[in-house]
Amino acid sequence: MRLWDESIFAVNTFEMLENGQYFSLYYNGSPDLFNTKPPLLNWLQILSVQLLGYNEFALRLPSGLAAGGTVLVLFTFLKQYFSLHYAWIAALILLSAPGFIGYHTARTGDTDSLLTFMLTLSILQFLSFLMNQNKSAVYWTMFFLTLAFLTKLHAAFLFLPAYLFILIIQKKLKTFFMNVQFLLGILTFIGVCGTVLYIRELQTPGYFTQIIFKDAGRLFHEFDTHGGPFYFYLDKLFSQRYGWWMICFLGGLLLTVMNKKCKERIVLIPLLIMVFTYLLIISFSATKLIWYDMPLYPLLAIVSAFPIVYFLNHLGIQSRQSSFIVGVFFFYPLFLMFRTSQNNSIEIGDRRVEANEMFLYEAFKFNRNMDNVKVLYHGWNGSLLFYKYKFSTINQHIELHTDLEAIKKGDRVLVKDLKLIEHLRRNFHLTELSRGEYARMYRLE
Repeated sequence: MRLWDESIFAVNTFEMLENGQYFSLYYNGSPDLFNTKPPLLNWLQILSVQLLGYNEFALRLPSGLAAGGTVLVLFTFLKQYFSLHYAWIAALILLSAPGFIGYHTARTGDTDSLLTFMLTLSILQFLSFLMNQNKSAVYWTMFFLTLAFLTKLHAAFLFLPAYLFILIIQKKLKTFFMNVQFLLGILTFIGVCGTVLYIRELQTPGYFTQIIFKDAGRLFHEFDTHGGPFYFYLDKLFSQRYGWWMICFLGGLLLTVMNKKCKERIVLIPLLIMVFTYLLIISFSATKLIWYDMPLYPLLAIVSAFPIVYFLNHLGIQSRQSSFIVGVFFFYPLFLMFRTSQNNSIEIGDRRVEANEMFLYEAFKFNRNMDNVKVLYHGWNGSLLFYKYKFSTINQHIELHTDLEAIKKGDRVLVKDLKLIEHLRRNFHLTELSRGEYARMYRLE
């Protein structure tokens, strides 16, 4: 279980199960005003934990399912409105995008994968409205926007300026807003989101102040040294997050602008407006975190697939032959993504920082007795607290300590910090019981 967000959600979910406060988040027994996100992800994690137990897989499963769901709804939409080949190519691009599959996105227990799923559903319903004037799609656009807000608050609103601009230039503003479906949608949003936030404010006074002045303030003020230049996200997309697919995206952009007769423009033009609007907003934002670009990838995949589909169609290749070409073309990107994700590699600096957590993970996996072990640490204890709770599910008690005065003769102590080990050596004879890559467990004599 990785540090920071993932472990925070894991702890919040365990304590929600324990205390029965299903609208408020708690951390280490106290109301959590650091994680101010609504509890939709925690509710889904609770369902998963009830089925599979309190473990890393169960806590990450909602994110994995949300990412898989994003690929499937993208595939279904493109198959319905364009072609099976277009659906396959866009889905395979999305599945091989490093920024979509990886840490803090599709494979970890954070909100960004679920947010992306809900926003993608909202966007596809909005596109359905643009193409068909389908007024029921107006309600579903608002409904999925509601679920996106229940996942990550203000992040749900970042595509709204693009929605408004598209409706204005297509002269569909009145059609979208002046109907019963929109009224029902806005009432659903206000009723559901307002109720969830109000209950949390009642249970945790000061919550409204926190989400208004702290969370929304990230747009104007750098949070916790997470800043960067204006081109931060664009640079990451080209260099590592989207890689070679950016060439296809630029090709899709040029084809869309130049080829004014293609039927795909009805979707591609709004998508390009959404991509650039969202990218501008997060680029102007004072706080920058690499995974804030996650909702862009489904949209990028649709645009990036267009030039591949276009050239396959115009080369006059038969369906079976083009399927073979697509299979060959995507073999290496998919193989590379599969190998990267299954390696589960952690950088050496992170392995040093998270050495205690890695030791506890291995101890649980191989059924080692950790009852009454004291873990000495400096800094954040989020993922250590997760392992404390995880071991408690098998009736083993682990203590977490930053205070060296709590350590006494006869204790079994897990420690990875070299300064703490030297302090122990000055006061005790250390008998090494077990070792991890950087962490050691001693008995103090």
